[in-house]
Amino acid sequence: MVLVVAQGALALWNVSLAGAIARTPARERAFRTVSALAGLFLIPAALVAAAAGAEPTARVADGIWWFWPVAVSLFAIQATWAVVARLATRLTGAPIALWNVLLAVLTWADALANQCAAPRPSS
Repeated sequence: MVLVVAQGALALWNVSLAGAIARTPARERAFRTVSALAGLFLIPAALVAAAAGAEPTARVADGIWWFWPVAVSLFAIQATWAVVARLATRLTGAPIALWNVLLAVLTWADALANQCAAPRPSS
């Protein structure tokens, strides 16, 4: 239960931080766009991932299987960009960027493996 609350709080924090970055005119437009899309996609993508994982044979999320990996990748791009552009300190930003890139790679690998798995039974 504590883990679920912590994950929910982290998701809300990510969305609010992405919104704050997107509204800051001092940042590059492309960086603000990536941040806005990351914040916009996070909650719906998490719901799609949860729905797809709840019933492995369900066809609910077949057409949008890519949504969660894209959302995770946007946060990886945002974190890496922040470190490279020196918007975050390397001491704190680099481990977060590396972690987000690792999560993005693993999320894409899992999603593609699920898509290439045996065909689902038709209903």
